[in-house]
Amino acid sequence: MPPFLLFLENDRVERIEIDADEAVLAPGVVVRRAQAPLSPGRDSWFLFADETEAARLNGAAVATCLSALDHKDQIETRDGAMFFVSFERVARVEAFPGETAVACSRCRLAIAPGAPAVRCTACDIWCDESESSPCWTYDPKCPACGGPTALGGELEWNAEEVA
Repeated sequence: MPPFLLFLENDRVERIEIDADEAVLAPGVVVRRAQAPLSPGRDSWFLFADETEAARLNGAAVATCLSALDHKDQIETRDGAMFFVSFERVARVEAFPGETAVACSRCRLAIAPGAPAVRCTACDIWCDESESSPCWTYDPKCPACGGPTALGGELEWNAEEVA
């Protein structure tokens, strides 16, 4: 599941998973991904509007043509379409996306690029997770922040709460 979700409100709420580097919300209104260079797999998302009145962010007119997005932000386009941003993730085993190895936050051994690992949904640290190195599920708490280490599960927030 990608870390960025958009919720669309048009008499109903629909979840749209963004699995590309950008998504066009309306003419002149685009959201784009930028990967953080020092945090493998962690992305930042930005709202680009070709003019200041093309969109509203959290009820206010976009003052600049570029705005950083946060979890639970609300985007309204000029044509009245409403989007809700969610960065919420579910912990899952995935190939480590970094270009260089990092230390597992529990055992401190190297996690090689492409190796099976889990990123904490609360603090973004990485832990090994394989049959031979079950570092993430070894303990019910993240070694860095104490968050839960259960794999899978459901998302806790959805736009229906605010629609």
